[in-house]
Amino acid sequence: MTPSHQDRVAVVTGAAQGFGQATCRRLAERGADVVAIDITEPTETIALIEQAGQKATGLRIDVTDPEQTQRVEHEVRSRYGRCDILVNNVGVYPAIHMDELTYDTWRKILTINLDSQFLMTQAVLPLMKEAGWGRIVNLTS
Repeated sequence: MTPSHQDRVAVVTGAAQGFGQATCRRLAERGADVVAIDITEPTETIALIEQAGQKATGLRIDVTDPEQTQRVEHEVRSRYGRCDILVNNVGVYPAIHMDELTYDTWRKILTINLDSQFLMTQAVLPLMKEAGWGRIVNLTS
């Protein structure tokens, strides 16, 4: 049995392609309205969500920027009134060997992979607390 996400609102980061895009599509197929967030415009993802018959919002956000992530709460609140599901999917790892990795690059990886999860969770947590319900899924690659 496939669990239903009917009447839920989901926020997904790293949504423009790959696993994030597939997650958005699957959530929509199961009845959730989806806010697709990426550093690039998630146009194709929005089309997939709408093809599944659900409401879609695309936000071009740098999830490592505290000011931009706080914008997420406002956008989700004004468009949907709540956030039920957060999927922190954004993650990077450059295709280089560890002995070639600089400390600056390492810090950028941690900022994208870890700080973004903290910032996005803080952005939507007030909405989940108000509703008394929510699910947060943290992924990284």
